[in-house]
Amino acid sequence: MDDEDKWFFDSIKRYNQLQMFDFDKSAQYLDLSSENNLCVALEPDHNNKCEILVCALPSTLQLKEGNNDLKFDRNLSFTHGYFTNSPVVQMKCIPSKEYLVISETNDVGLYNFSCEDSDFIQRISTLPCALHRADVAVNPENNYIGLCESTKDHRLVIDYSNLTTVFNLVDVSEPEANLRPNFLSPDVISFANSSSGSVSLYDIRTRTLSGSISIPDIIEITKSSVSRWVFKSTYGLKSDHPGFNNNLLYLLSTNGNYIVYDWRNLKETAHYSKHQFDCESKISRKWDIKMAISPSNVNRFTVCGFDENVYVCELVDDKIEVMFTHDGHPYSKDEFEQNVTSVCAQWLPFVSPTTLTSCADNTSLHCWQFLTKNKPE
Repeated sequence: MDDEDKWFFDSIKRYNQLQMFDFDKSAQYLDLSSENNLCVALEPDHNNKCEILVCALPSTLQLKEGNNDLKFDRNLSFTHGYFTNSPVVQMKCIPSKEYLVISETNDVGLYNFSCEDSDFIQRISTLPCALHRADVAVNPENNYIGLCESTKDHRLVIDYSNLTTVFNLVDVSEPEANLRPNFLSPDVISFANSSSGSVSLYDIRTRTLSGSISIPDIIEITKSSVSRWVFKSTYGLKSDHPGFNNNLLYLLSTNGNYIVYDWRNLKETAHYSKHQFDCESKISRKWDIKMAISPSNVNRFTVCGFDENVYVCELVDDKIEVMFTHDGHPYSKDEFEQNVTSVCAQWLPFVSPTTLTSCADNTSLHCWQFLTKNKPE
């Protein structure tokens, strides 16, 4: 038995479901446009245009034990599409409005991804901002979109319902800020520096600084190790689990530092741990470390973007444990592929707490449900 056959044979014991698909180009971004639909932004083609696709997830993902799966669809079907004018920098869905925000090289557009009389994603408006390669955050409870430019410290919040700017700050003291926006509540936005790990919180109503985070002394940072940081918030995650905390802010560095804050009390960390993912030696300029928080468990998250795997992690007794490793992307073709990098992962909580979709830079997209203790949760 060769390695490919062995991997697929072993996968029977590791996965409750595993479905593999391929695009013409590798996917850069994934986001849920509804419970049953996934929005995908593919890599640029030879004309530097990116294809945006809305895909209906296969109904076999929601199969229950004992059902006759012949009546269920196993395909990933495309419902709407669009080609951008330039490379995509960021993409976010607004499912409640059936809108899509796409940041391209020189502008940010608002789109309708569910037009009944057309299968084309249609541009509604262009946001009034003069940002180059803007990073984007969407507030799920109002009409706010947060934007910042990675090459300079320019921070914006725009109300997309009337295209007005409700927050505008330029800090010339930090020209290379590498900022990432995250909403923490309807009226609070954070701008985080992916190079230093520092975070600034702003009250949008008063347009004032409401809090800040600096990397605490407990973290060892050597001069020879230049870390990059990723930031996530539980705000906006839909969860049916009682006691789910929507006020958490997560920081994860490429050298394994994991910090969690409740943004309402920044004087102390909610959790701190360190785990060696070996990101530093593998991370590339093309892809970056990615993190996704489980809507079913605030202590569970995925890490990917630096090698071929998607790591499902959980904080147990203040220690990070890798509870599952999805290592299937190199096996998507007829032969095992070398030098494959996972790009991003997305939880599918409406199917089960252990179901995800992920993509890699070999054009593969997988939908998978992993087993815990030999049984799906």
